[in-house]
Amino acid sequence: MTLAELVERGAADIAHYQGRAQPPASPLEWLGIAVAHMPELTACAHTADDVAPRVRPAAAGIREQLLAALARELGTAAATIEQARRRLVERHPDCDSGDTPDDYSALVEAAQRSAPRRSEMMIGAYASFLGGAIEAAGGLADAELAGLRGRRWDRTDHEALAATRAGQLHSALTNALGGLLAYARLLDQDAAHPPH
Repeated sequence: MTLAELVERGAADIAHYQGRAQPPASPLEWLGIAVAHMPELTACAHTADDVAPRVRPAAAGIREQLLAALARELGTAAATIEQARRRLVERHPDCDSGDTPDDYSALVEAAQRSAPRRSEMMIGAYASFLGGAIEAAGGLADAELAGLRGRRWDRTDHEALAATRAGQLHSALTNALGGLLAYARLLDQDAAHPPH
């Protein structure tokens, strides 16, 4: 599974946001949408842990439906975070440090592959990166506003702060995507190995 495939999985679920008369235009707006989707993602993740073959067997049909629901929620979360990242790169093209979601995903996959319950770690990491992204996005918005309001000779300081905040935001978004990607890959592996 690639990040593009994961994002595509959730694209239809966020299409209505993009179809609005005034669609979300900033990373912070997309992060607000991501927060609104947290309860459903969390519930699906906990339920998937409860029926994972590593924990307890469940009826195959029910298990497949629950894993599919979680896969859809992971796709929605990834599509939402990717929109935030795209809006950020449009405004601050130099913020991309070259790190990719795959870099973080590989670490998480290796650490969580044999874990009997994965939802707590996934939700905890996602919530932490989401919180860090919101903090950085708020700081970025403040720096951008200060730059617009500042005197011409003060703008260099505000631009430097905005660049720092944009880099922090990009890192948080990239790591959030990496965690979602890792969990989606592990989920696909679980789905491919039905309980005996």
